[in-house]
Amino acid sequence: MNVIYLRTFFVSYVLFIALCVSVIAPLWWYNRKRSPEIALWLIDYIFQFMGLLLITLRAIIPDFFSILVADILLIGGTIILYIGFGRYVNRRVRQFHNYVMLAVFAAVQGYFTYGYPDEAWRTINLSVALLYISVQASWLMLRGVDQSLRSATRMTGVVCVVFCLISVAQIVVNCFVPETHTIIVSNFFGIIAAVIYQMAFVALTFALFLMVSRRLAMELETKRLQREQEERMIRLRLTLLEFAMTHSLDEVLQKTLDEVENLLESPISFYHFVEEDQKTLSLQAWSARTLNEFCKTEGKGLHYAIDQAGVWTDCVYQKRAVIHNDYISLPHRKGLPEGHAVIVRELVVPIMRGGQVMAILGVGNKPSDYNEEDIKTVSLLADVAWEITLRKKAEEELRESEARTVAITDSAHDAIIMMDHHGNISYWNPAAKRILGYTADEVMGKNLHQLIVPERFMPDHLAAFPAFQKTGKGNAIGKTLELSARRKDGREIDINLSLSAVKIEGSWHSVGIVQDISERKRAEEHIRHLATHDPLTDLPSLRLAMDRLASALSIAHRYKRIAAVMFVDLDGFKNVNDTLGHDAGDYTLQEVARRLLSCVRETDTVARIGGDEFLIIATEINSPDNAAQIAEKIIQAVSQPVMIHGRQALIGASIGIALFPDHSDDKDQLIKLADEAMYKVKNSGKNGYRFVNT
Repeated sequence: MNVIYLRTFFVSYVLFIALCVSVIAPLWWYNRKRSPEIALWLIDYIFQFMGLLLITLRAIIPDFFSILVADILLIGGTIILYIGFGRYVNRRVRQFHNYVMLAVFAAVQGYFTYGYPDEAWRTINLSVALLYISVQASWLMLRGVDQSLRSATRMTGVVCVVFCLISVAQIVVNCFVPETHTIIVSNFFGIIAAVIYQMAFVALTFALFLMVSRRLAMELETKRLQREQEERMIRLRLTLLEFAMTHSLDEVLQKTLDEVENLLESPISFYHFVEEDQKTLSLQAWSARTLNEFCKTEGKGLHYAIDQAGVWTDCVYQKRAVIHNDYISLPHRKGLPEGHAVIVRELVVPIMRGGQVMAILGVGNKPSDYNEEDIKTVSLLADVAWEITLRKKAEEELRESEARTVAITDSAHDAIIMMDHHGNISYWNPAAKRILGYTADEVMGKNLHQLIVPERFMPDHLAAFPAFQKTGKGNAIGKTLELSARRKDGREIDINLSLSAVKIEGSWHSVGIVQDISERKRAEEHIRHLATHDPLTDLPSLRLAMDRLASALSIAHRYKRIAAVMFVDLDGFKNVNDTLGHDAGDYTLQEVARRLLSCVRETDTVARIGGDEFLIIATEINSPDNAAQIAEKIIQAVSQPVMIHGRQALIGASIGIALFPDHSDDKDQLIKLADEAMYKVKNSGKNGYRFVNT
């Protein structure tokens, strides 16, 4: 085996490495944003190329370069490759021991180059160093990664094992087989090892390419599944909100639990309210399957002391979701109501508002362990159920208010006023004095018009009173009018005025029953506001936003204008809740709402449709550029830090934009398209905006 032959062999080896570099380089280029650590792989390949090139020039250039520098490049590059592996699979470990090994390796290699020149010992030293790193890489790729990634990293791990075997063979051969040549390679077995090493390096290149491709495919599949789950949750949320319009609160809560069970394959579930004292549960709802098949406990509406309950109320104390996947082994699992189903595993999440637990939603006995994704699903639907609960309670309060109004109308405490056929007051009871502030002497003979605010009173209500004299009929008779009246002190109040015609001593008179409904009107307005607005941010809810969107599209269609629907999702909001707490999260949402309102005109609509998602309806848009300007303004405003007790909350906004009529003329489709565009922004880096189909 002569020098020319050996050099020719290494030239081919260098060319193979150059070919591998040409494969790894585009792999890094196309994945540099998603996986910048691939650059470390490319650096290793370049180091390997440079090292082998220097070895090829041995006996032409000084030994310092062809031996010492070349071997340091080979081992140093391998360390860099190992660091790249760790970062690629999210396993960052300290490399101090490898850096020490590299220093020791360089010193030993220098000794066997200049102090005691020996080709075999240099080969052994090189093989030991390669074995040291390859063992680490093998374990990392085969055992040190998450189970979900092992299918992608397995082939790379196997190649690393091959490098280990090559290194062991080199050590054994150079320890026990005499040297046959010392010009470039120690002996024939070194050439064989180099050939195998060359083949393994090519296999490593293929394995790395395959690993990147497989992980990318896994990420795409995961994103697809996540997207499908998110779309399903959006549809389910809209379904529950629509269902709530025509069903009672109990029916809505039970349907919510039924849907949670279907999503999580859990046969039992419950939804209970937590009293204001944070010490008592108000038992409320169970799923249909829980009641029909598993649990015969009773107690809806009853109260249950939390300190007497078991682990299923831990979430109240901890104020976070709690998972018990091995329920039977828990030592403090007491406290299930009599007749309750047997629990195998459970997940219970708290619904938090203002730092207080308002309710808890629990599911149990899933066939497999509960996980973080289950927490997200249950938390979302639990929040939807709580929003519906608030609206239902507001509606119930409105109905109760109306019932009280009827009771007051029938009571003797109402103002009773009698007028002649001209509308002049002839009777005034004490309740009228209490309500309007005038004594009977002050109003007798005066016309009712003098007490009613003209702008609130109808060109025909009392104008027909003269007709009473003959017919006893008029436009206002038999009606209850809501008007504004002036009290003696000048203050305006809202009143109910019910008129009826009576004939007294041959003359027709009008009897009016007056109620002061100012407080009720204020309450009704407040309740009506709650029913159509988000309780936290006071922005319009999805229901009101849909009504406004329908009106906006109708106007845009009529006047041939453009309307924009923007779906806004906050970036980094979960981190605010996790690091600063839910109170900080609530304050951040309120601040975002103010900033969003500052970015649009009064004719536009900003709505909160749940969680950290907002919907913006911009009208009278002249061009897509106008919508883009609004989006840029929103991104800039939202990205400003939110100061909370001296700490900063940093968030961003991903915005999807759909235009009417360019993208669709259907309001539901516009929202769906804007939502899809928003998720494209999320997937491409967040904190930006995108139009549909761009």
